[in-house]
Amino acid sequence: MRKCIKSLIGIMLVFAMLIPSALPVAADTVAADNSYGFVDFPTGWSAPAMSHAVANGIIQGKTSDRIAPEDNLTRAEMATIINRAFGATVKGDISKFTDVDPSAWYYAELQKAYNMQTIYGDE
Repeated sequence: MRKCIKSLIGIMLVFAMLIPSALPVAADTVAADNSYGFVDFPTGWSAPAMSHAVANGIIQGKTSDRIAPEDNLTRAEMATIINRAFGATVKGDISKFTDVDPSAWYYAELQKAYNMQTIYGDE
């Protein structure tokens, strides 16, 4: 059952990422100015999806003025995005994972992702 749920979540994420890129995007759907204050906000095909993600609080940026759309996504960032998208709030016990520092910014996000079973691992 858990494997089925994980597979379903994975399929939904793939479709969520692919569908916007397959749809035609009108040139006027993205404002010419950057109303979010990010100096590196994308202007190409990903701009509408990024605008929606920022507007809905799913992506908040790496700093107050940088969203870093060209950077590689870390596992902690992906867990945070999934948690925000699904509204996860309940935290699991990840104290057995010695490679996760309790003072790290993503500790609480990994607790939520572990509870939601979108991540797992060994001691």
